[in-house]
Amino acid sequence: MRELKIIEPYRPFLLLEVASMMAEHNINIASIRSLNLGEIAIISLMLDDQDFQRAMNIAVERWNVVKADSIIVELQDRPGELAKMVKLLSSYNIEIRESNVVDRKNTKTYLMINTTNNTLAKRILEKDYNVS
Repeated sequence: MRELKIIEPYRPFLLLEVASMMAEHNINIASIRSLNLGEIAIISLMLDDQDFQRAMNIAVERWNVVKADSIIVELQDRPGELAKMVKLLSSYNIEIRESNVVDRKNTKTYLMINTTNNTLAKRILEKDYNVS
């Protein structure tokens, strides 16, 4: 099983759009998680290995796709919030290897990160932030 994660500005029926597109291409979704963070929607699909690459090819043509192991962190859009998060991770000796602002809406910034230990980073961040 492999995860394909889509992050898009929220719009009605995005989940229907994704599920229908996968069905049209005969791709079986083993598990799905949908998260609405207000103006951002995150859809995580768990796919069998044989379906993953076809699904990925379809998804990248239509939606914003992030690496399966990436963490999406919702930060308040104000000075010091990024530094606070990075300092928290560094206190556990976790380094951010890759980061990208995937969207900014009103008072929120959505940051995609990959770290030296994503599993632990996610557990730590879940205490203080909305993460996916």
